[in-house]
Formats: sequence, C-alpha cells, structure tokens
Amino acid sequence: MKVTAPWIDENLFRFSSGPVVAGPEMQQSLPYIFEAISPIRGEGDDEVRQMWIRTKRGTIKDFGDFEEFREEGIIDTREEFEEEWRNQYPDPDKWYHIATARYEHQLFLYIDHKLALHYKPDPEKTHIQHADNKLIHFLSWLSEEIRREIAQITKDQLQYNRYLEQHLPYEKRTGKILRETFWSIVGDDTFRLDKELHPAVISDLEKLLVLNTEYDKVPGIPEISASGFLGYCQICYQANDYFRDEKVPLSPMEQYQRMADRRHGGLTEIDQESPEAFREWYHSGQKTGAHPWEICSGGNSTHISLMLSDRGQEWVLSLAGSSEIRVAETSRMASALYRNRVPFHLWEGKEILEMVRGKDYIGIVPDHAIPRYCHSLFPKKEGIIDFMNLPFEHRDEIITKSSWYPLEEVHVQNSI
Repeated sequence: MKVTAPWIDENLFRFSSGPVVAGPEMQQSLPYIFEAISPIRGEGDDEVRQMWIRTKRGTIKDFGDFEEFREEGIIDTREEFEEEWRNQYPDPDKWYHIATARYEHQLFLYIDHKLALHYKPDPEKTHIQHADNKLIHFLSWLSEEIRREIAQITKDQLQYNRYLEQHLPYEKRTGKILRETFWSIVGDDTFRLDKELHPAVISDLEKLLVLNTEYDKVPGIPEISASGFLGYCQICYQANDYFRDEKVPLSPMEQYQRMADRRHGGLTEIDQESPEAFREWYHSGQKTGAHPWEICSGGNSTHISLMLSDRGQEWVLSLAGSSEIRVAETSRMASALYRNRVPFHLWEGKEILEMVRGKDYIGIVPDHAIPRYCHSLFPKKEGIIDFMNLPFEHRDEIITKSSWYPLEEVHVQNSI
C-alpha cells in the first residue's frame, strides 16, 4: 500500500476529539509500538521515548478528489484545488513527532504531542474500547515505520542527528527573532508598539524602571478603601481614554463596572469609604475564585490586572498586562500612575520596556504549541515573554533572520 501524508492525517483525525482508550483487545497492536520504539533511550520515571518519522506528501490525487471538494463548497476551480493542496502540504515531506510513555501498567502514545492512544490493561477501568481494522492497520504501519527509522538511527547516530538538524522543518522547531527585525520584515502588516505609544510614555517607563519597582522594594500604601482602589483604576482608564465618547462623565465605580471582569467577589458591595471594610473583605475569602483585580477583562493571557496585596502594615499595588495586544494600554497606565506619584510594582516591567522599544526577542514555538505560556521553552535569563508560531507570510526571511535552538538529539540505548 502506498502511504502518503494525507492517508496518515486521515487516520490521525480520529484522535482529534481526544485520545482513544484502548482495551485488552488491543494487546496485539499497541504494545508492538512500544516494542518497536524501545531501542530509543527512555527519559525520566515514565520512560518517555521520542523520535520523528516522515513520509511523502504524495500527489494531488492522494490529497483528494476535485469533484468531492467542489461539491462540499471548499473550492470552485482546479486552481483553487491545487492551492488548497499546497497550502496543507507545502513541502515534499511531512514530519510527525512520536512519543511513548509508561505509568505503572498503563501505556500512552503521543502523535505530534497530542495523546492519541491510552492503553489500560484492566478491562473494568476501560470505558471505551476501539479495535477496528483501520486503526489496527494504522498501528501496524506505524510500528513498522518506527522500526525502519530506528534502523537508520542505529546505523549512524551522529549522521542521523545531523540529517535531522538539516532537514526538520522550522515549523517544528523553537527559535527567536529580535522584535525590531521582525518589524522591519513585516512592515505595515504588524502592530508597531514604538509607533503606537507617545514618546513621553516610553520615557516614563524608562524613568519608572530606574526606581525601586520590584515587589519587595516598592513603597507601600498605608491604608486603602474600595473607593481608593477604584480611584487608581480610574487613573488607568483615563490614561487610555476609554470613555471619550460618553456624554455624561462616569464615576470610578461605573467605569470599573464597564471595563472589569464581572466576577468582582463582592468588592463593589462593601462600604466604599472604609479601609476596615476593605481589609475585612480582602481576608474574608469572598474574592477566592473571583477576579476583582481584572480591571480590563480579557482571556487568560490577554487581560490587564491592577492588584492589591497585604504586606502587613501597608498595601502593595501591582500592575500586570504583558500580552503584546495589551502592552500599549498597560504602558499608558504605568505612565499615568507614575505621573500621579502612585507607588506601584510593574510586573515584567523590563520586558515590557524592551518590547515597546523593539529590543526584546519574540519566541518562535513549534506549530503544535499554542503561543501562550511557552516561557518554559526558553532560557529564563533571555526574558522572552511573547510567542508566535512561524507565520506563512514572510516565512523564508523570518527563518533566515531568526536564531534557532539546537534540536534534542535522538539516542538509542547504551549510547553516549
């Protein structure tokens, strides 16, 4: 049988909604994969083994039938059909990452970093059992492909890893690019923080970071009430002119209710002028699970927070919002608080300033990774806090002008 990337992807589609939990009837298929990959050196308590396999993309006939694509409304012309094929399979070869792990008597198979198959030997703990012929055929092919690839690794590990370094697509790698270099490549098609912000705001950030703004060094606020906190929120809102179209000025409370996450945890319901009521609310547990500090609502990584924490005899105010799409707003807020002589800690302040200047690095993460919370993929000392997948547009120039981290080498057992 001719195996091409579209055939593999068709088989992998069955795992798109979650892993298949394989019951005892899979004992003649899934364990073969673990046996096939066993020469790879296992890592950690779970004996994680990782490797790459590759296959040809094939011809456009392997991709699909033109008439079926047209009937489904995906394309109208043969030119569009060919463009769709090349968009999905731009390279002659397609690479797949394979990994296995063990935990007690359970087996786990990952394909392209997603859990595909989970084997439980105890039938009473198996809720779903799949053993259709197509799946068994696919697993049989996969185990043989793993054996063929490992034969090449064993033959000459050094040469194999050199080949991997030279041929693995950059979409599968981790790298970094200086932001101002990225700006120069993409031009007007990207968001320029240095042009978005007034020079005075950038100057304020520079002055602010000269001060002791670390959390444990920033001056505290002796006492505060809910009203006082909302006053700080108002400074931040006004810095971005969020309510410029309002005919009637809004109170700080109304501004907060418009902009903040609605899960305020009771903050808006206490005596607004009483520092004692605020302290009691703060320690009451009402805010547990709530988001009173999310003064500009957004996603997990795209909101802006203005937080108060109790340092005993005083309160520490902190501002956070380092997502690229919110950094301009955060910077204006920091500038406004600074100009109003409000002591506060700016989370990731140095990284934000470098981002605004275009002097930081954007982390490029593999195509399987969602470009959020990818800090662990990069050395901490490099201060990379913004991430992207390798874009399709300007791809080749970005690859050339980026720095790429060495690949993790593949080793067989008992090798150095």
